Amino acid sequence: MNFSHSLVEMKYPQYHAISRKKIKRLPYRNYQSKTALLNKMKSSFIFIIKIFILRKGYFQILLKSHVFSHDIMLLS
Repeated sequence: MNFSHSLVEMKYPQYHAISRKKIKRLPYRNYQSKTALLNKMKSSFIFIIKIFILRKGYFQILLKSHVFSHDIMLLS
């Protein structure tokens, strides 16, 4: 995709696998446009990452999650 995408993949290697699963799970016809689908994927992905971080106890990364959501916005 672009540079920010590869940065996110380096920091969060599980990003790629989660996004692929999400694409399969979300029926495309329920969304008005690709943008709506992407927004839904982004919000659910950030939610999954936060649960993952809380479960593993990476509180320092959680503090940086506002930076991470900015990275996600750059992907669209």
